[in-house]
Amino acid sequence: MTNQTIPADIYQRHEREWQILRKSLAAGSPPPPQPQDTQKK
Repeated sequence: MTNQTIPADIYQRHEREWQILRKSLAAGSPPPPQPQDTQKK
């Protein structure tokens, strides 16, 4: 399923994060900490 309404920069950023997560899972190590500064409430 492809969704072309997603801006390319956002898609590429999330794709890179998924690649890091996949590598971490493949290596059996915990994923790197995610930045929380964008979710302040």
